Amino acid sequence: MKTELEIAINALLEFRLVDWHGLPSTTTLELLDRLGVPVDTFNTYIGMHAAIAMKFPMNSFPAMELIVYFRGDQVLALETFNPPPASILTLLDPPDIRKPGEFLLAGCLIYEYVFCRRGLAMSVAEPLPSEPKKSMKILRCRGIASLASPSEFDNRYYLAQQSRLVFDTNFERD
Repeated sequence: MKTELEIAINALLEFRLVDWHGLPSTTTLELLDRLGVPVDTFNTYIGMHAAIAMKFPMNSFPAMELIVYFRGDQVLALETFNPPPASILTLLDPPDIRKPGEFLLAGCLIYEYVFCRRGLAMSVAEPLPSEPKKSMKILRCRGIASLASPSEFDNRYYLAQQSRLVFDTNFERD
């Protein structure tokens, strides 16, 4: 019988996001017990805080690879290497948060869509009005714990680019 964690991971890796209902509370040891040894481990940031990331190959799934972020002994987020197709957005309710667009990329503005109760955060490229031939595309898909309200999507998960520039500059001075 599959555990709640295995069911959640499979839904994310198979892009069955309507079946994703948030990352269950999981320790790093529980996750390693289910996924085995990572192919890579590295230091990174999520939001304003340091995190450790591990990569696990998942070649039999559309996502191809799972990136797991954790702080201390708690898993914070799961990210698919390959993002789901933008058509998946038509199956979900509208996002609870659509963070202001901060990046321009090939005629698109990149927004962060957050689905609080579902526990999903996606970086979505929306074409600029001057680029009518381009289509919307999901660039990154992260599964996080379900959030009760938009205010819970805070600097543990997200740091605006403007804030990141200040943060990185101050960090480099130390």
